[in-house]
Amino acid sequence: MIKNSNPNILICRQDRIGDNVLTTPIPRELKRNLPGCRISVLVRRYAADIYLNNPFVDNIIILDDVNITAFSGFIKKIKQIRAEEFDISLMPLPDERLNYLMWFSGIKLRISSGVKIYQLLTNTKSVHRRKYIQERHEADYCLDLIRKLNFDVVNISPEIYLSEDENISVISKKQKFKSRKKYVVGLQVSSGKSAPNWQPEIYRILLNNLNNDPEISAYITDLPGSVNGFEDKYFIDQDKGLRDSILNFAALDCLVSASTGPMHICAALKIPTVALFCPLPACKPSLWGAMGNDSEHIFPSDDFCKNECPGDPKECFFKGDRGIQVSTVLNAIKQILLRNDKKSI
Repeated sequence: MIKNSNPNILICRQDRIGDNVLTTPIPRELKRNLPGCRISVLVRRYAADIYLNNPFVDNIIILDDVNITAFSGFIKKIKQIRAEEFDISLMPLPDERLNYLMWFSGIKLRISSGVKIYQLLTNTKSVHRRKYIQERHEADYCLDLIRKLNFDVVNISPEIYLSEDENISVISKKQKFKSRKKYVVGLQVSSGKSAPNWQPEIYRILLNNLNNDPEISAYITDLPGSVNGFEDKYFIDQDKGLRDSILNFAALDCLVSASTGPMHICAALKIPTVALFCPLPACKPSLWGAMGNDSEHIFPSDDFCKNECPGDPKECFFKGDRGIQVSTVLNAIKQILLRNDKKSI
C-alpha cells in the first residue's frame, strides 16, 4: 500500500484534548515500523502542546490559524498542506471539511475512520467499527489507522514528553506545591459535562479532607475562575497555556477527576489517577479509562444506574448512598500513594 519507503505522513486530529492524547501512540508506532518516515500533526491551536517535544513528531501544523470555513481560509490551508507534499494522511475522527482538505491538498493515500458518503466520493480508505467492542480502548481503535497500512502495533499507551528544562521545572513546582508535606494531590473539578461527575461541593469536601491530612497538600487543577466555591489559594494553574498546565499535572503524585482530558494527560505523563466512572458500556474505563499509569477507576454501586441515574451524563452526579462516596475516593488515593511509595524503595 505504501510505495515510498520513507513517506511523509500527516495525522489530523481536530477535536478535544483527551482525544489528542489518545492519538499520541500513532506517531510512535509509525516510526517503529518506518524509522525513516516524516510525521506531522494537524491540530487546533489549543491542543498543539500535547505534541510538543514528542520525539516522533517532526512538525506541528495549526489547523485554526485561518478560518477554513471561509473559502479564502480553506484555499490558504490547502496551499500550506500541499506545499508539504504529504504521501499519507490519517484521520481518527471523520470530518467532511477536513476530508476535502486532504483531498484537494493532493494527498494520494487518505485513511479515515468511519464510512461516510464524502469518503466514498473522494476514494478515502476507511477504518470502521463494524463490531464495536466496549472492552477495547479508544487508543487501540485509533491505531487501526496504521493497521490499515499493514503495520503491527506493540504499545497502545499514550505518552506526553517533557524536555530536560521542563523536568527541572516540574521538580521545582513539586517542591512548591508540597508546602512541606509529603504528597501533592490535584482535583480536576470540571469535566466539560462530557462525563458523569461529582458536583463542586463534593470536591470541596474531598479537598478539605485531604488538606487535613498531615502528609497531603491538595489543590484544584482547573483554570482559575472556571469553577466556583474554592479559595484562590487552592488553584495551581495560572492560565499560562496548556503546556504550563501539563507541567503542573506532572508535578502531582495523584490526580482525582472524572473521565476527562486531564485524566488522560496524567496517564500519558505516568502520573497516578483516581477517576470517577459510569458503568454504562459506552462510558466504561475499558474504553475510555486511564492507560499506562497506576490508576483506580471508581464506580457507583451496581444498582445505581437502575435506580438513581437520570440517564444523561450531564445530569449524573453520583449522588446518594448508591453513588460514589468521598470515603471511597480517599481510600483509593491513599492506596495509590502507598503503592508508589513502595515502588520507589
